[in-house]
Order: sequence, then structure tokens, then C-alpha cells
Amino acid sequence: MRTHIARLGQQTFVYGLSGVAQQFLGVITVPLMARVFTRDQYGVLNLVTTAIAAVAIFVDLGLASASQRSYYDYSDEQVSERRIVLATAVATSLVASVVVASVVIILRDPLSRFLFGSDHYGNLLVIAAVTLPLTALMSLSREIMRLHFRAWQFFASSMLAAVSGTAFIIVSLTVLHLGLRGVLLSGAGAAGLAALYGAATVRRDIGRSVSRRELRTMFNYGLPLVPTAAALWALALIDRIMLEHLLAHRSALSELGEYGMANQVVLVMTLATTAFATAFSPFMLSLFAENPEEEKRVRAVVLTSMAIAFALLATCLALYAREVLELVAPRFNTAYEAVGLLAAGGAVNAVALIALAGITLARKTRRLVAFTSAAAALNIGVNLIVIPAWGMVGAAFATAIAYMLLFALYYISAQRVYPTPSQLGRVLRVALVAAAPIGVGAIPIEPLALSLAVKTAALAAFVVGVWALRVVAPSEVAAIWSMARERVRPTQT
Repeated sequence: MRTHIARLGQQTFVYGLSGVAQQFLGVITVPLMARVFTRDQYGVLNLVTTAIAAVAIFVDLGLASASQRSYYDYSDEQVSERRIVLATAVATSLVASVVVASVVIILRDPLSRFLFGSDHYGNLLVIAAVTLPLTALMSLSREIMRLHFRAWQFFASSMLAAVSGTAFIIVSLTVLHLGLRGVLLSGAGAAGLAALYGAATVRRDIGRSVSRRELRTMFNYGLPLVPTAAALWALALIDRIMLEHLLAHRSALSELGEYGMANQVVLVMTLATTAFATAFSPFMLSLFAENPEEEKRVRAVVLTSMAIAFALLATCLALYAREVLELVAPRFNTAYEAVGLLAAGGAVNAVALIALAGITLARKTRRLVAFTSAAAALNIGVNLIVIPAWGMVGAAFATAIAYMLLFALYYISAQRVYPTPSQLGRVLRVALVAAAPIGVGAIPIEPLALSLAVKTAALAAFVVGVWALRVVAPSEVAAIWSMARERVRPTQT
């Protein structure tokens, strides 16, 4: 157990380091964009990226997940078969990305009218569409790095994209004065550089031929994930479009800009979730292939551990969002109000990914369409009710509620198709302890010294609450501490 947890921890650390480094570099660009762009312009940028995220779903075709599953259908000795799986996935996804990008370019004016009520922003959609094939190659190369447990190469790819993207944005906004076009062009340039690096790094892992049989197998697994991904997009991003359409027109883009900035704060949660999921998926599949019963035991421990970790992160983000935004984006003076609910939803989503594992291992992915669609429908329905009254806070509330439903559906179904010992009671106690401190973050407290004191006390209350409710037993703390000491102790010779 210790070995497996330590191995997962090492992989998550490196993937997390990639996300933290990207977020650190983002700290440079967010204040710059917050000062260069008005809240309306920031709202436009959010709508463009939201729309392209929807389009990207149909580029993936579920192949990122399906290629992982098919890859582990073969043993380490079956190198050529594994290379054919990867070649088939890469070739198919690249063709799909070019086709979809072409469609977006052709329909740029109707899409611009739908999103913004004007043809004025069609050129932004063109730039975003050109980025799709580059992003597809970048993402697939990183997937291959994950499958080979090359975490540091993954880190290098992430850092290349982050550093170059940050530099491009700074130059485009301060020297070239390209505005919104500069941000999107910077994204394309960064994705292009990372795609070139990725292609060079994994070229020997990809075969030179494709297989229709492997493609059919991957489509059987992956295509049901496309409507699932579409529903997840609706769950995570459709509130941006609904904010623009449900609020009074003169304030809609401004409110959307505030909401976009709130999501920038919660990007820390997103990056942490992505880092964990990036490490967890191949780790889980490889351990399942070696020892299914051990995989169950490890996953039960991971569920509780990650619930505590993500709840702690959500609490920190919610409590200190106002102070951080006053420092880096003072123009966005109400964005903090939505951070707590967004962070809570993000934490629930992260834990839901672990609950989902049993469904994935049982190859019951078709039922995910119903689950994600139900959560997306709830999100849309609640948004229709609360956005006109509560604006972006209502949108954040709807997202959090929908993720809670999704976790419940994942957990119940996974226990039916692949029963696993779990510690659900502990997870629920963590959520209970985190609720009050997260709520404190939405309260404007003055002066600054008093605000920091109250919020630090709330954070301490969360830690004490986790201990008092025995979410983690003393013996488990001792085992974790012992494992940590073993990891850092110098090797004896």
C-alpha cells in the first residue's frame, strides 16, 4: 500500500508542479489583462474560449481515454501493438481537428452573431479554430508521456507552453497592442511549440500504421464519452453563455467578465484536479492490470485523502479570494463573491473522478451519458431560475449543486458494477466541516487585518474539525508521516 501511494504521490507531484508553474506564470498575465481589458472585453474572451472548448469535444472523439484503455489491453512485451493503438488515435484525432477547425472558420460569422449578436468577433473565432489541431497534437503527445510514466517530459511540455504563452501575451499586449487577438494568437503559438516538442519526444512510441480494428474498439469505448464530454462542458461552461443571454444586455458582458475572473482564481483548483487525474488514470489502470484487489484498497484510501486535500484547497481559495483579487485585479471588485461556490464545486468534481473509476474499469462508459446529462440538465435548469436574480453567484451555485449530483450518480453506479470498499462517511464529514469556512470567504470584512485574522481562524477551524471528527485516524497520520520520512531520508550505504 505504501509503495503504491508513494508512487501515485510522486507522479501527482510532478504533474502538479506543471500546473503550479503554469499558474505562477499566469499570475503575471492576469493582472496585465485585468488592466488592459475592460470587464466587457474580458467577458468576450471568456465566451470565445468557452465556445472553442465546446468545439474541442468533437475533436477528441473520446480517443484520449479510449487509447489509454486499449493501450493496457496489451502487455509490456507487445510493443508493436501498443504503438499501433497510439498511431491510430493520433491520426484520427488530427484529421478530426482539421475538419472541425475548417467548419468553425466557414461558419465564423453565424457563430459570432449567436454568441455576441454581431459579426465583429468572427476573426477571434478563426484564430481560436486554427489552434485546435495544434492543441490536439500537444494533448495527445502528453497522453503518451503519461502512459509511459514520463512525468518530467510532461512537465517540460507544460512549461514550454506556459513560458512561451506568457511571453507572447506580454509582448502582444504591451508592445504590439493586439488586444484580444494577441491573447488568442499567443495561445496558438504556445500550443504550436508544445506540439512540436511533443511530436519529437514521442515519435518513437507511435507506429507507422493504423488499425481499423483498434479504431473500432476505441470508438466503442470512446464515442459514448463524446456526449458525456458535451454534458460536462455544459456543466462547467454553459453558464457563461447563459449569463450573457439572461442578464440585462448592458451589464451581461461586465458580469461575465467578473465571473471569468472568479474562475481564474479557481483555476488553481482546476490545475490541481487535472494534475491528480493525469497521474491517477494510468496509475489506476496499471495497478488494476497487476492486482485488482490491491487497486480497490488503494483507491479507497485515495478517495478519503483527496477529499481532505481538495476541501482544504477550496477553503483556502474561498477565504482569501477577495484579498488576492484586490492585489492582482482591483478592477474586478465583486469576482470574489463567486469563488467559494466555484471552488466547492471543483472539489466535489475532483473527488467524483475517483468515484468514477469503478465504472471505467468495468467498461460501463455508456451509462456516463445519462449521468452527465442529468447533471448538465440540473445545472441549466437551476441557472434559468437563479441567474436573473443572483447573476454570477447563482451560476456558481448551480454548478456546485450539479457536481454534487454527478458525484452521487458516479458513486452509486460504480458500487453496483464494481463494488469497492470505500470511506464515504469520512468524505461526507469533510464536506460538512468545509461548508462554514467556505461561506466566510463571501463576507466582505474590513479592515484588512481583521479580515485576515477572521479568515485564518476559519481555516484553522477546518483543520481542527477534520481532526475532531476523526476523518483521519491517528494511526493513518502516523503511517503517512512515516512514509514521508522514508521518502526524504538519505539512502544508507
